[in-house]
Amino acid sequence: MTPACSTEPAPAVAILYIATGRYITYFQEFYETAGRYFLPDCRRHIILFTDSTDPALQRDDVTVVPAEQKPWPHATLMRYHLFLEHAGLWQGYDYVFFINANYRFYRRIGQEILPGPQDGGLVAALHRVSVKRKPDRFTYERRPESTACIPLGNGRHYFAGGFNGGTTAAFMEMARALREQIDTDAARGITAVWHDESHLNRYLLDRPVKVLPPTFVWPEEAVRWYNRWRIFAGPRDKRRLGGHAWLRGQE
Repeated sequence: MTPACSTEPAPAVAILYIATGRYITYFQEFYETAGRYFLPDCRRHIILFTDSTDPALQRDDVTVVPAEQKPWPHATLMRYHLFLEHAGLWQGYDYVFFINANYRFYRRIGQEILPGPQDGGLVAALHRVSVKRKPDRFTYERRPESTACIPLGNGRHYFAGGFNGGTTAAFMEMARALREQIDTDAARGITAVWHDESHLNRYLLDRPVKVLPPTFVWPEEAVRWYNRWRIFAGPRDKRRLGGHAWLRGQE
């Protein structure tokens, strides 16, 4: 049975959101659209990891956590390390979601996405590359020396790294496992091809998970505006703000 947000009290949901450097530019739009569309019938709280000192970020439903901007790719690769360093801030919630900084929401996302025991307590969204490709064409990490390795002939789904969550206990277990995998690779001098996304896919390979369609993570640049009604959420086109290099502080 799907957990219901309509019961009393409504489930409490922590949203983990990293916006260091120029990525803070996305926060206001994320905040407004998430407030309108993302689990509106649950008690939500954003845990914002940022190096911004803007006092306007201090809000009743936002906890600001100082976080330094890390060079690429550590900004994404080490995000679960950061979450675990501050686990005390989100351990008391019923559910925890990580959502990328440049995401915005277009339609209501309700209690139907919350995972149950049959889902292993986890939920993740398919990457759009999985729509028409067979698993052997997915860009899994293929090197056997990496803990994120998924050999050819294996796999079924390719999950996007920018939107996932679950019950607090399941999310905690996943975060710890991803941290361990990433640290093991680092000790071997290895960085997985798609960083934490590669490790996420390896972790979910043999586990039950509630699978959301790619319309939950569909990028703005890959869809026509008149088809927007089909999309629930997705990353904004980074070219609007100068592209990857500008956002990462490389230029």
